Amino acid sequence: MSGCAIANFDMYRGDTKTLVVAVMSSDGSALDVDTALGITFGLFEVETLEVVALMTLGQGITVTGNLITIVIPHDETERMLGNYTYEIEIVTVTAQTHTILQGTATVIADLITPEVLA
Repeated sequence: MSGCAIANFDMYRGDTKTLVVAVMSSDGSALDVDTALGITFGLFEVETLEVVALMTLGQGITVTGNLITIVIPHDETERMLGNYTYEIEIVTVTAQTHTILQGTATVIADLITPEVLA
């Protein structure tokens, strides 16, 4: 498994966000992570590192071959606004832990809110 990559993404408050991450080996070939013992996605407040969303394998995270799909449900994003930091960690079948991705998630204010629709 290659080192940790950095990637940033945007999402809208109150929306469901789906991230698809392709895991590659250091030589650039697809790395099958179907056998991973665990995969965790954490989204944190930038300054306090307080957890604001946490997904795990089978609980918001699915795997197919080298693709990790992470779904952040709309009810998790309703209370967010601004910049957050995130990390994705894999525990391999041999119990090795690897941080594969980190970055900044920017949550943008939505305009169509329950108040607008009322």
